Order: sequence, then C-alpha cells, then structure tokens
Amino acid sequence: MVIAAASLHTHAEIVVKVIRVVVGDVPRILREILEGALKLHPDIEFLHTDNDHLSRAAAAFGADAAIVAEAAARNTGLHRTVLADHPDLKMFVVTDEGRAAHMLELRRTPVVEVSPTGLVDAIRTAVLGPHGSPARGSHQ
Repeated sequence: MVIAAASLHTHAEIVVKVIRVVVGDVPRILREILEGALKLHPDIEFLHTDNDHLSRAAAAFGADAAIVAEAAARNTGLHRTVLADHPDLKMFVVTDEGRAAHMLELRRTPVVEVSPTGLVDAIRTAVLGPHGSPARGSHQ
C-alpha cells in the first residue's frame, strides 16, 4: 500500500508497511472478534487457516505475525514448529476465551565478539539486560 503525501514545495511518497497476520484455529467467537478488529486497520491483512497448514500459509502469505489458540500451542507444540520454520514471525497465543494473550518470538541476536570474553559479555547481557538489570522473562 502506498500513500502519496504532498507538501507545498515537494512531493514525497510514504510507503506504509502492510502487516500480514495469519490466524490459525481459534474458537469461532474469538475468530469473529479478531476479524472485526483487524478489518478496522487498512495496513493489516489477514488470512485464516487451520493449524495443520499454519506454517505453509505463513510462508505463502508472507506473514509477519500469527495468532493461535492457547490450547493448540500447549497441546501440540504448534508454536515451536511454526517459529522454527519462520524465525522472524511474531506468534500471539490467545486463551480460548480471549481474556489473556502473550507473544512468542524466536530471536537471533548476533554475538559481536566471538571470544571467551565476548561470549561471557553476551551471556551477561542476555540474562541481565543491557543495563545490568534482569532481562524480561529471565529467572531470578
């Protein structure tokens, strides 16, 4: 999607990234709520699929994010398979009743200095965060 923006002196083109979201098997009422919310945003495109084809659909659709029900993630490990196939994808896991959600991601962070000291520094930063405080989700 391209939106043209003009000023008095120059013409500029602003490119808006279209966010592609693939929605797996979720309860019908939750799917309808998600669909209604996503349709309100012109920069978001979505595709429904079943969980068996989620990874393939994410690849074909060029998905940036996926939404799945918590039961599918917990019972089948679907999130691990899809994230392994698509490491840049953001996976949103929503409870069946839609009252809670969390995001999972598989991040690749390069280690700048590959040496014993560099690895120790990378481990310390990963666990404690860049400013020496515990990183979110780390064990204390």
